[in-house]
Amino acid sequence: MAYDNDNNDNDYNDNNDNNNNDYNDNNDNDYNDNNDNNNNDNNDNDKQFPHLCIPRVHLSVTKELVFEIINKYSFGSIEKIDVIKKKGSCKKNDLSNMVFIYFKEWYNNTMANSVKDRLMSGKDIKIIYDDPWYWKISAIKV
Repeated sequence: MAYDNDNNDNDYNDNNDNNNNDYNDNNDNDYNDNNDNNNNDNNDNDKQFPHLCIPRVHLSVTKELVFEIINKYSFGSIEKIDVIKKKGSCKKNDLSNMVFIYFKEWYNNTMANSVKDRLMSGKDIKIIYDDPWYWKISAIKV
């Protein structure tokens, strides 16, 4: 399973040279997950679920790539993905973007519930997007 929930706080590598698509900040397309073949039961009684933040992604990472990777895990129905260009960094030459992932609903399955519980308790998860490269993901703090 590619989802890693260890407590390792080491810095992570965020290099994706296989993706040559540039993010166009004029692209206002939202990504809707209309997968009717998903056999997961939705929990209508629990409207408390996390939206996700990936604080650092390589500049070449697109909305399409994020949607493809996150959607594989069947956490929920993705409503919208925002890729935000960072204007500066504490490290020189550390150019990266931030990603915010918003869900319409969170699925009721074993992995989704485990991830949801972890995120809602303030911990993060790691999603492998191109082995061995991964994203460190946390819940959006409001």
